[in-house]
Amino acid sequence: MDAYEMQDSDIANRKIVWYYAKNITNTMIYTEFLRSLESELNKLLKTHVRDHPIKFNLKLKATYNRPNVPNSLENRAFKTSAVELFPDSDISTNIERAFIKLLKEEEEYKSRGSGFTLERNGQLSIRKTMMSSVSSGAILGKHVTGQAVCRIGENYKQHENKYNFEGLTFLTPLSDVVKFEKNNANVSVNVYGLDKKFQIPKLPRYEVYPLRVVDEEKTDHFDLLLVTDGDNSHYVYISNFSRLIRKQKTGHDGRVLFCKRCITSFDNRNLKYKLSGQKALDQHKLI
Repeated sequence: MDAYEMQDSDIANRKIVWYYAKNITNTMIYTEFLRSLESELNKLLKTHVRDHPIKFNLKLKATYNRPNVPNSLENRAFKTSAVELFPDSDISTNIERAFIKLLKEEEEYKSRGSGFTLERNGQLSIRKTMMSSVSSGAILGKHVTGQAVCRIGENYKQHENKYNFEGLTFLTPLSDVVKFEKNNANVSVNVYGLDKKFQIPKLPRYEVYPLRVVDEEKTDHFDLLLVTDGDNSHYVYISNFSRLIRKQKTGHDGRVLFCKRCITSFDNRNLKYKLSGQKALDQHKLI
């Protein structure tokens, strides 16, 4: 991909980054242009999602004109919605869906009967956004990183007859969690990561962020926190997701619900023009 990188916003934390792939050879066939970028786009997204869950969307810019009509040039941009990617996401499939969306938008534009034809296929823009994390103070570190935690690897024996662990090793890599779900049809598992950061005066703070989130929680669902310290890692069972993160997301004292995918919070306060509580969360999940 003949691309260059430009920081769009949040320069300090690099939460939003744009990449641009210019159409140097002026390829006029969209499918050929997109396919020529597919391999490098796949590598780019894989590199970023290894470190942190991301969202990406594509924008295809081009110029059209109406033949024999003076001053009829029109710049167009066909865009996709933001797609969430986790370390275990099928990146190739998500890229394919994004390409199909761009081509469909372009086809709909041409079919409107305006007489515009493609003059110049400009560039493909890739927007990479870091997904939200939850900043937590030293209290989280004490409870999660201390010795008195429920480590899955050390306590699984009480469940070994309840669940099918065939084909799994301990510690189970994140990529193998799907095997556990396949072995146990009624089970679903979300996994969250934990980053330690230091702020002045070098007090530790922790960021919780999603590593894998299922589309649908099944009857026997687990939320796990993957804690890594050097070469050592262990899973911690999250018994109350809201309690883990609520103080870092909201100062509301009442009941608060969270989207487990993007950590957006919803409380039960009555709002005049907006839904609240469970109804707001249900609407949010449809987006």
